Amino acid sequence: MQCIGKMPVKELMECDLIVGLDNSLTPVSSVLSTGRIETVYQPVEKLSESH
Repeated sequence: MQCIGKMPVKELMECDLIVGLDNSLTPVSSVLSTGRIETVYQPVEKLSESH
């Protein structure tokens, strides 16, 4: 796996892996557009399965 880097939350897809503040990996279980715009203060780092 390699880190793709920081990205907008709106670009996440189901089954993507994100890195938590404690460096644990968490899979995205679903993505739902609410139509709301919110400020997210924690950057998201996405990992890729390919090298």
